Amino acid sequence: MNTFFDRYMQTQDRSKTILTTFTGSYNAAELTQQMDAYVDLLHNKKIRGKRVAVLVPHVFSYVSLIMAINKLGGVVSPISSSYRSDDLKQILSFLDPHIVFTITTHGGFPFAHEVEEWAKSSDNYTVLYKSDDSFQWEERNIGDMSREKPDEAAPIDFISFTSGSTGVPKGLMLQTSNLEALGQCFKDTSDMRAGDRLFVTAPASSVMGLAIISVGFKQGAQIILPDSFELPLMVKLMKDSNINKMLTTPSILKAIYPFAEQMAPVTIANLEFCGLAGEVVTEEISNQFSFNDKCRISGIYGCSEHGGILDCDLRKKAQWSLYSGIDYKIDLDGELLVRTPHGFLGYYKREDLTSQVWTLDGWFRTGDLVRMNEDNKFEIIGRKKDLIKKGGQQVAPGEVEHILLQHPNVKQAVVLGAPHPVYGEQVVAFTVLHDATSVKELYPFCSGRIAGYKVPDAIEVLSEIPIVQGKADKITLRKMFLAKKG
Repeated sequence: MNTFFDRYMQTQDRSKTILTTFTGSYNAAELTQQMDAYVDLLHNKKIRGKRVAVLVPHVFSYVSLIMAINKLGGVVSPISSSYRSDDLKQILSFLDPHIVFTITTHGGFPFAHEVEEWAKSSDNYTVLYKSDDSFQWEERNIGDMSREKPDEAAPIDFISFTSGSTGVPKGLMLQTSNLEALGQCFKDTSDMRAGDRLFVTAPASSVMGLAIISVGFKQGAQIILPDSFELPLMVKLMKDSNINKMLTTPSILKAIYPFAEQMAPVTIANLEFCGLAGEVVTEEISNQFSFNDKCRISGIYGCSEHGGILDCDLRKKAQWSLYSGIDYKIDLDGELLVRTPHGFLGYYKREDLTSQVWTLDGWFRTGDLVRMNEDNKFEIIGRKKDLIKKGGQQVAPGEVEHILLQHPNVKQAVVLGAPHPVYGEQVVAFTVLHDATSVKELYPFCSGRIAGYKVPDAIEVLSEIPIVQGKADKITLRKMFLAKKG
């Protein structure tokens, strides 16, 4: 039994709620019924080995659909509704799916129109399903039926797109077992049990979202997953579901906490576990929120390619321990390399990228710089590719962010490099402050704690940090800075 449904849905109490979204609560029987409806819809399409792109923001319909595609042997490719015309068409052209399911319009954007325009521009045959409500589907066949696309020969279950640092998406080839391994890491860290009510902000279209859904269903937990990023509605969902655990990013927690403190103080007071992942995580974050003393606050470090790798107790110093079953070594330049039993299959149609992240002797390059401390624990310095090269010196953004967050006026900080005519790159900090008038205090505060070349050359004050897929949107921040400087 290797399908998503077989692994995670067969042992459930069919009447128990396992998924809650903005649109309602659903049990295993309802998910199975909707999955069967999609199986009937697709049965005659013979989709085994065919790539099926799924752009369905309605979480219940989306989960039911991907289970149906997976059960029939199709290759599921979740597509985020955060994409717009250029990046959406870029992904579709690269993936060249046999079948596309898309919502007609979402967030004011005409997804079905854009997908149809892409399909018409393609020389190949594409089956398009579009819907106004994510349930009633209109089928349209586009292109010459004699120009059928080749099926996937490799045993791929999912092709999940993740944005790289350049903004060009990469397609991760995964099997269902990869999702299970990633979910298992979170299960162990959170001590997930049947009866838990887990609030998750990872998009359902992401690898993390799929992994948490899978392990939650298997454990008999209730997964509370918002269909869109609307803070007041998210807090109401937390309150109404009486959550006891949550998994989010530092950026989203900082955005959602003020609303939760006002709208759902009892929910916050009763929280048992808060897991933070997806961004730089420091111990200072545990001091920024009034969780009860018994609430465990954990940092979870990993990657979509290999799942969870390290975790830490953020009530203490931010020092990290390896998950069991993972081997590691630290390269000469400080990069962490790992071996896990559940690594991804590679980047879709990008053997060049795949070969860059694997060494010849089978180690995966995480791209993260670490060091071992006196307690034989890992300290994460930052991303290797994010290193700012300034006048012959290298600056780790995470180190500068760590210093800025120690200042009592700083609520959020994101540091990145931007072009400089003399030094090559300069250090730019984007901050959200309690009092914007005191931004000048941050320069001497930093200079007294880190080397001069690491002190930000520019500190920008924002009302909020832009977020994409749960993380600080560094691409947008860099564009904002460059546009401002002309």
